[in-house]
This record gives sequence, structure tokens and C-alpha cells, in this order.
Amino acid sequence: MNYCSSRGVEFHDQEFPHNLTPLIDPKGTLIHKDWDTLKWESARTYFEGEKFYLFNGISPEDIGQQAIGDCYLLGAISCLATQPGLVKRLFDIEDINKYGVYSVWLNINGKWN
Repeated sequence: MNYCSSRGVEFHDQEFPHNLTPLIDPKGTLIHKDWDTLKWESARTYFEGEKFYLFNGISPEDIGQQAIGDCYLLGAISCLATQPGLVKRLFDIEDINKYGVYSVWLNINGKWN
């Protein structure tokens, strides 16, 4: 966030651009047929004028596997959701910020990143 705040710019993820590219499988087709109607917006734009809640209750039943192959991550989060405080500890902030910067703590190979 320091980079964005010192330059007064909004964050844009170079590895997950705001277009359909990350949603296309290796064969060149959209992972889900209805995703061509998606509109990319920042949380700040989407929730403008509304109260934003990162957490409005946490439950393992909140997790829903869809077309993206991320069941390893969703399974881990679902296990954590049996103790909601553990899920909340993964997130550094709970408010929308004007730079679009949000961080999540992940333990990768025994090291917190």
C-alpha cells in the first residue's frame, strides 16, 4: 500500500489483469460460459455509498466450489471457518481503501507470507 499511497494510484494486479484472460483455460475457452458478461470493478466502486462488511458471519457452509480448480484453497478455508476467529486473523484490514490494496496472510510451506 505504501507504493500506491506515495504515488496516489490505485493498485492493479499484473498477474491477474482486469479482463477475461485469467478466466480462460489452456484450450482458449472461458472456464464458465456465463463469464463473458462479467464487469470488472474495484470494491470501492462496487460498494460506493454502501456499508461494506468483509465478514457478516463466517461458516464452513459459505464455501461453494465452482468451475475454477481451487478446491485445495477452499477446503482449507472451510476448515478454518469452523473457528471464525482464525479466518479473520488472515486479513489485515476490513475496510475498503482508495488504493484497492488488500492483503491476506497465507502459510506456504510452513512460512507465513
